[in-house]
Amino acid sequence: MACLFFQLCLVDVPKTRYLYTRFVHLLVSDTEYILDSAFSTLASIASIEKLSDDAAAWNALGEAEKRAKEEELRSGVSRARGLCLFSSSLVEMLSFLTSLDLEPLLCDELRDKVFLVYFFHAFFFSCF
Repeated sequence: MACLFFQLCLVDVPKTRYLYTRFVHLLVSDTEYILDSAFSTLASIASIEKLSDDAAAWNALGEAEKRAKEEELRSGVSRARGLCLFSSSLVEMLSFLTSLDLEPLLCDELRDKVFLVYFFHAFFFSCF
C-alpha cells in the first residue's frame, strides 16, 4: 500500500515533485543527525571503557563517580543500540525511495548528502 502511495506521489507534477524532494531532504537530514548522535555516543562509551581499563585511574575515582560512570556507560550502550536501529530504518526507507525514483535524489542539494549518509552508515556498521 505504501509503495502505491509513493508511486502515485511521483507523478511529474512540479508541486508533488517538490514535496517529495523536500521530504527526502528532511529524511536525509534526520539520518545525518541520528548517525552523528550515534558516533558521539560511541565516543563517550569508548572513553569510559578506556578509563575503566586503566586500573590506577579507575581506582582513583570515588565510589559515587564510579557508579555515575557505570550508569553513563549502561545508558550510552542502550542509546547507541537504539540509534543504530533507528538509523538502519531511516537508511532502509531511503533505499526504498531511491528504488522508486532516483532522479530527485540527484539534484545538487541532495546528491552529496545522500552519498555521505550511505557512506557513514556503511562505515558505522562495518565497525561492529
